[in-house]
Amino acid sequence: MKRLILTIAVSVLCLYPAKMGQAAVQDGVEVAHCFDDLNDSSGNGHTASLQGGANLSGGMVYFDGNGDYVNVGSGTWSSNPCDGSSNFTIAIAYASSQTGEGEEGAALACIGDPSVEGGSGHLTIFTNNNGQYVDCWYVGAVLGGTQYSGLSYSFSDGNMHCCFITYNASTDMVKLYALDGGSAVAGPSGTLGINTTGSNEYPRLGRAHDDPYNDFATVELNGQISLFAIWNRIISTSEMELVEDLCVPPNPCRPNNPSPANLDEHIDYRNLILDWSVEGGCDPCTTYDVYFGTSSPPPLQASGVTNTDWSCPSPLNIDQWYWWQIKAQVPGDPCSPIEGSEWKFKTGGKAYNPSPYDGEGNVQTSSQLSWSGDSFADSYNVYFGTTPDGGTFQDNTTDPCFTPTLEAETPYYWRIDEVIGGSPQTGDVWSFETALAPPDPEELGFDEILFVQRPSFASDHFYTDFIHYDPDGLFRSDNGIYKYNLTTHVIAPVITAADMPGGQGVFYKFDLDWDASRIVFDYKRGVGYGYRIWMCDIDGSNLTQITTTPPDEAANMAEYDMGEYTYSFHYDDMHPCFTQEDTIIFTSTRCKFTTLCDYDGVLTTPVLHRINIDGTGLEKLTDSPVSEFAPSMMSDGRVVYTRWEYVDKDSLYCKVGYAMNPDGSHVNEIIGLDHHSPPTFNYFRQVPTNPNKFVCVGAPHYWQGDNLGPILLIDRTKEVRTHEEPDDPTPGPAVTYVTPKVHIWQEPGWNFWTGSGWVMDEDGSSGKLYTTPYPLNETQFLVTCKYNDSDSWDTRDAYDIYLIDVSENHIPLVSVSGTSCWNPYPLKTRDKPIKINALKFPSYVASNQGLALVTDVYKGLEGEGDPPIARGDVKYLRVNMVVSRPWSCHRILLWDPVVSSTGWAAALWPRVQLGIVPVEDDGSAYFVVPADRNIFLQALDSEYRELQRERTYINFRPGEFRSCIGCHEQSGHAPTPPYGSSEAVMAFQNPPVIPEPMPGEAAGTGDWAGWGVKVLYYPYDIQPIFNDPCRPGGSCVSCHSGGSPSGDLDLSDGLTEAYNVSYESLTYGGYCGPLVFENNDHMDDDLTQFEPPMYFGCHNSYLAWWLYNDATHRARLTDQELRTIFRWVDTNYQYYGTYYGRHHSDHSSDPDFRRMPTVEEAISYDAPSWHN
Repeated sequence: MKRLILTIAVSVLCLYPAKMGQAAVQDGVEVAHCFDDLNDSSGNGHTASLQGGANLSGGMVYFDGNGDYVNVGSGTWSSNPCDGSSNFTIAIAYASSQTGEGEEGAALACIGDPSVEGGSGHLTIFTNNNGQYVDCWYVGAVLGGTQYSGLSYSFSDGNMHCCFITYNASTDMVKLYALDGGSAVAGPSGTLGINTTGSNEYPRLGRAHDDPYNDFATVELNGQISLFAIWNRIISTSEMELVEDLCVPPNPCRPNNPSPANLDEHIDYRNLILDWSVEGGCDPCTTYDVYFGTSSPPPLQASGVTNTDWSCPSPLNIDQWYWWQIKAQVPGDPCSPIEGSEWKFKTGGKAYNPSPYDGEGNVQTSSQLSWSGDSFADSYNVYFGTTPDGGTFQDNTTDPCFTPTLEAETPYYWRIDEVIGGSPQTGDVWSFETALAPPDPEELGFDEILFVQRPSFASDHFYTDFIHYDPDGLFRSDNGIYKYNLTTHVIAPVITAADMPGGQGVFYKFDLDWDASRIVFDYKRGVGYGYRIWMCDIDGSNLTQITTTPPDEAANMAEYDMGEYTYSFHYDDMHPCFTQEDTIIFTSTRCKFTTLCDYDGVLTTPVLHRINIDGTGLEKLTDSPVSEFAPSMMSDGRVVYTRWEYVDKDSLYCKVGYAMNPDGSHVNEIIGLDHHSPPTFNYFRQVPTNPNKFVCVGAPHYWQGDNLGPILLIDRTKEVRTHEEPDDPTPGPAVTYVTPKVHIWQEPGWNFWTGSGWVMDEDGSSGKLYTTPYPLNETQFLVTCKYNDSDSWDTRDAYDIYLIDVSENHIPLVSVSGTSCWNPYPLKTRDKPIKINALKFPSYVASNQGLALVTDVYKGLEGEGDPPIARGDVKYLRVNMVVSRPWSCHRILLWDPVVSSTGWAAALWPRVQLGIVPVEDDGSAYFVVPADRNIFLQALDSEYRELQRERTYINFRPGEFRSCIGCHEQSGHAPTPPYGSSEAVMAFQNPPVIPEPMPGEAAGTGDWAGWGVKVLYYPYDIQPIFNDPCRPGGSCVSCHSGGSPSGDLDLSDGLTEAYNVSYESLTYGGYCGPLVFENNDHMDDDLTQFEPPMYFGCHNSYLAWWLYNDATHRARLTDQELRTIFRWVDTNYQYYGTYYGRHHSDHSSDPDFRRMPTVEEAISYDAPSWHN
């Protein structure tokens, strides 16, 4: 790659005005700069211009990191080939001395205009670590905020690098490639959400375009760039390896069109003739020098060749790479010799692609051996046996397959010799080991296994399995629940879609009753229908529908269906679980909630519900703002399930294991609140032989669904808050990887151990994937497994039932051709758990309230922070409510344009203050909370500034009493309430208090009479303080506005597309402390882990510090105004107090534009009349 190591020097005498060279890599080029000059070699006229002190010399542009950059073209392009509407590839070759990480690196190239709001943005390629590391970022200036998505690659060699970015418009997938060691190496990929439509700003090299939203975008390159190109298609890796052809001067005598083609393999090594061609205008007297050999560069073999072909020595080595190059000697041409590219090919002579692959374990005894052979092989000699030399001769065959007799738990060796021209060519010796013998049903304790038969969902998020983006081939008549006999190996149906309404549907999950006499399951008959809960006997009889179609479903579908995907806003009832109370717990979208981070509101949220076994008594158990899945009974009568949550945490993680009583009370964490690896814990089941242990699957968040990944064993007797770090295969002490060869350290994709290192693979085709584990004991687990490493994660028929153990043994149990098998479940009786009689206070049941007792808030706080928290510092608790996002807030069907909180990366949900409660001298507080709402607390000092934040939430059921020891303790640490005890904590010696208003604020009325309930809405709470002209010295905006605002801080109230000027000036400037990017797409530990006191909010805010400590500014504000500003600083930059209403600035003339709701309107699940 001469060009890319900066050694080529091209004379203008050798440039031909004809078209570019003939290499395929030149097809579809939109712009190509090789920097021999500033002209666009593609012929499309995108001439480059040097800016600042950038200079051109020796086929590259030099940048000094101080104002240097290159504009590719001028003004705007007529169309942007990288706007996300069609496929493209970008290439850039560079060297850099830039250090730093991520956005601290230097911008190599920027495409698009970051200053354009409303969804457009710019694609930027960064480098750092002296050029050894490259990032591909998409930075979208979305609705006045910023969203980041990124991919990165670390080079292994050299100082000069070349990277490629490919984009597939049909899948919205971006992939990063790098030329590393002379080969095109695939890096990570992801869905960056490219959208620069309407942003035709020309590309800039060495510096990003000016970005009013991001300081890092102006970081400049200190280094060189020797190539920049854009294609209107995705080029192949072989073309990437020929990218230097873009920079080869055109010449009709330049050799091209090699045969064998570059990178061809399995070439016949006998009597091979090399062939090439030149253009028709080449001098007929041209001769050729042939360079050929087994290394690069190849040696000269022949000179003065008059034809465009040359016979190689015969025979060549078998299974050998050869390099070759042709140089044309053109009479009278000052550029002679005209060099062709260096090409290579590999000879055949050996069989390849063995199946089972070399070294494979757990091979089924029914397996057939197969391989790939050369097209010129006459036949194959098969050697097979148990000796490492490859065994003994078994057969000569013309078919590339052989069926041996295999025994369980046995290592085997085999070899295939290709017979070519009557002469056998010795092949490589391969090995594999067969799986353990099938399990003994008597030892297992059951004879049959129940399972679900259906294709994989191939969904794109962990929580969208039921939405079915790709329904083709999913709804089948043979889908169903089956049972497999371990002795007879017979598969028999229990219930199939043919027995159900529609005759073609899909089953998701099921549960077996305690006496093993019946099953409860969910079933969906097709697109446009919701899942419903059904029950039948174990022989398929007595089929009964438990949940029926609600009367408002059709109206919901008519009102909310956006025509997106295959989801129509029907109700879905899923994941049923028998309880000990003759009830069924399941998750359902009957709550009519929408996922917080989904702009369009298509991705609906299910939460846990309960229903009597006769179909009566349906009730919602939680108010969780994001999804809950997979309830399963525990031996103590509680229910373990997965809850996704983020209260001032990253939305990508925190799919957490929780437990609750069957009535929804006493919710406690099992594991996961501060974990980011894996992003998702799902399908929890308690180990029957040890109630302190649970098994679950670890899965990605997106873009891979079906909840696939490693199987994890959780030990609740160990510290659950010590967790795995990215790129470190050592998990926290509470987590054991039953399948340690697969981890998840980034999004998207998995990390697989290959034997020599870890490989990131978003297709899942580098290792095994698992899901739906069922623990038999602490060491053995029934699982669904994608056993064939080469299958991608979304292969419809790749999943079978296996028995695995902690020694990584895999015993195949159930496989059905043409489909997959899920949710293995032993068909046997189980002990029914005891019933739980949860304590309820009747008067608070009637008032729909709960009771909360904090016994000592200093537990977990005292001595922490900087300065350390001391007893007496905490004076109050602020009680807050997380408001779930209802379907009724959808605006996209009502008016256009719209904005959504998802466009801003801070809190995606509005919090409502319920009030303030006092903390006693011993650190205790006892207070009333509303039931069936999402409650979280903040510990406040005497000035009502946050000291610590509860970054999770609790649902209280009506009449429920909950106590906790202090701040950020682990669940299970709370003491028994000291009812009637003389040793009761101070707050408990008096009746519970109602959360009250902050001083100077009015109390609520009606149902909230006496409460300090307050809708927190920036334009109504904060902006009037800045605007008030009656304060001493004039309004804040009198200094902080205009073209040169004081301190470069503009506090004026001018509208922006989604917010206003003062809000964006404060937030983008970081004046209010650390911002938690909830809608973030990166493995960032800081967004999930527990932080020390005063990490967030006022005590880490420049604005709050300045207003409190600067005498001049403090004197201009009243105490109430300070408290109001402090409270806003502690909200993670909340702007809107409601999901409802017109928020986009285009609607500013509407009388209800950004209307302040009442408390009742802000927390209601039904839209107010003015939301229309």
